[in-house]
Amino acid sequence: MLSRVPVTFPPMTDDSHLVRHQWAKHYFPNLFTRPFTEYQKEFWEWGWAIEPDTYYRPRVECEPRGVGKSTNVEALVVSFVARKTRKMIGYVSFEEDKAKKHFDAIKSMLEAPRFLAQYPHCQPKVQQIRSNIAQWSRDALITKSNAMIVPLSLQGSSRGWKSPDGSRFDCIVLDDIDKMGMSIAQIDKLLELLKSEILAAGDDNTLVIMPQNLIHRDSICSQVFDQRADIITDRIFKGPYPLLKHYEAQKVDIKGDTNNAKVWKITEGEAFDEAIDIEYAEKLLNKFGKNTFDRECQQLTNTVGDEKDFREWSEIHHVITYSEFRNFFDRHKIPVWSEARQRPFIPPRWNIGVGMDWGTTVGHPSAAAPFARPNVGAPLDDCIFAFTEIILPRFPLTAGEDVPAVSPGRVAAAIKEGLAEWSVQEGQVQKWLMSHEASAALNTMRIDLADDLKLFFNKWQAQRGSGVAQLQQMMEIDWAEPHPFREGVIGRPRIFFLVPDDQGELLTGDNGKVYVAQPRDYKGFARARFEIPLYSQYNTGKDKIKDDYVDAARGIANVFFVTAKPKTRKEQREDALPAHLQNREAIVMNQPAEVVERINLQRAIEFGKIDQRDAQARAKLSKYRPVAPRIGGMRRR
Repeated sequence: MLSRVPVTFPPMTDDSHLVRHQWAKHYFPNLFTRPFTEYQKEFWEWGWAIEPDTYYRPRVECEPRGVGKSTNVEALVVSFVARKTRKMIGYVSFEEDKAKKHFDAIKSMLEAPRFLAQYPHCQPKVQQIRSNIAQWSRDALITKSNAMIVPLSLQGSSRGWKSPDGSRFDCIVLDDIDKMGMSIAQIDKLLELLKSEILAAGDDNTLVIMPQNLIHRDSICSQVFDQRADIITDRIFKGPYPLLKHYEAQKVDIKGDTNNAKVWKITEGEAFDEAIDIEYAEKLLNKFGKNTFDRECQQLTNTVGDEKDFREWSEIHHVITYSEFRNFFDRHKIPVWSEARQRPFIPPRWNIGVGMDWGTTVGHPSAAAPFARPNVGAPLDDCIFAFTEIILPRFPLTAGEDVPAVSPGRVAAAIKEGLAEWSVQEGQVQKWLMSHEASAALNTMRIDLADDLKLFFNKWQAQRGSGVAQLQQMMEIDWAEPHPFREGVIGRPRIFFLVPDDQGELLTGDNGKVYVAQPRDYKGFARARFEIPLYSQYNTGKDKIKDDYVDAARGIANVFFVTAKPKTRKEQREDALPAHLQNREAIVMNQPAEVVERINLQRAIEFGKIDQRDAQARAKLSKYRPVAPRIGGMRRR
């Protein structure tokens, strides 16, 4: 008869002296070979103090790529199970392979001999959990003490997750939930999924930990940072921490190489934390390349690539808030604020130009870009102010929202509404320009719409690079001058984008670095601020569709931004015509003969009225002119 053989473990040793990060290094020395940074020590200080059945605010650990943020969180999860402070843990990633990677890492830690000798109740086994209703299955780790760790992904396999006994998560980790290349609409759907299904799987005391770097401007982590995302809004946000406080680097030849191979060499820099030295940062720079290193290790998500056209774009300098706009012009006694509406307006003496790029789809929407230029003699009369954007279909669309229909009438109504929101009168608009390929839309706006919706755009012939130089010139920052709107900021551009305070105010991160609040809608120039850093006149393929606002802006910039020489009498007469009668050459080129004949007749009538008004004006002035003396009739003395 076989007798049951008891399972024995080596005697437990007293590890009470091992706390926080020391505990992790003791049990998993092969995973923690570098010194801990000060912010990682502080993270372990916080995590070690977690108690069971107690609420703690969500924590975002925004560390740079390459310092082991996931490894630290995986080890902290293991410590929760070992110390019995959390027992039902969901580990969430965007992709299945990332979720499995974290699952395998935690399993390996739980199986470490030294660790199990001290914590035998953590002996893990893999158990498959199924849901016939939701039609998914998951492998989960279940320990001897009945703690459970479940890897979940946002790609569908974890939706509707329920534990076998109905228990809810008491800890949720959001790790690797961001990815490059996702559209705004995709990110919105993921945020909705996190809110409605993942976070909803917790209870009132669920601990939420998010180890994640910013990755890009519109990532989930970036939106949690600046409060655009309506999840974990009470979070403790640590970071964003960079790898280096600052650095300069250049590519140098490899000594002895004959094939023109080069490596990045950091020529100047300073480590943010002494645990991460310059040599290690240089290895990561060569591993990832400069653009990825800047974005993911330095967390510089608003840096414009060297191959882009608007490399001087800086939201700190080019974006200003309504309050900053108001305060500046209040000091100069120029009214720009409506107390009744509690919002700014464009002064009636400022000139307006509107550019438009026609489109009807989410990928290629209609984009109108109005700009204001102060009247001559006003403060900043050498500057341009962008005050709204009109994008149809709207950008960004709400997750799950049907794409609204687009038509010339809807676009015209949206443009008029956008101008009226800023108290702009149609008489202020000096230039209306629409992309040349949209003849049908242009003619519809001129002829077929009701009178209160008609807009009289002229065409502009878009050529590669046209208008780019004018935008670049206005974006150029004069580093010798103070910023006119932002106290303490050095650098004065000549174009400013006006946004609500909560979509453009300056924010200070945990490490003291200054950031700009990001846009949520058209008031914050969501489309413009999405496109400008990405724009290159040489973009092709999928990148070419991210240029609708910029195309509208460069069309109007080509003529409206330029300081023109005095106009000839002929040009003045042409400008005095109603907008739909101007530019006879374009009318002859684009309209049928019967329409041209009718417009020529209208032009002749209008020119007659202009000449009559001019004659009357000259007649009024003539009585004030002194009569010239008749020299020949003077008497000799």
